Amino acid sequence: MRSTQQVIVVDADSRFLEYVNPAIARKLIEAGLASKYSYDPFIVRLGRDASTKYMQIRSISALIKWH
Repeated sequence: MRSTQQVIVVDADSRFLEYVNPAIARKLIEAGLASKYSYDPFIVRLGRDASTKYMQIRSISALIKWH
């Protein structure tokens, strides 16, 4: 069962990608790769460019390094 302190990440078309911890979600938002999509539950939505890159590399951590 997932922790209540996980953030949902969705792509630009609002499809579920994965759960991340809040620190990773903050990094995505600060890097301009994602925006806040929902507050309850907390969901971040990747931008179109980041969504395309995620589909190629399949890793949020690598996506942050890519940026």
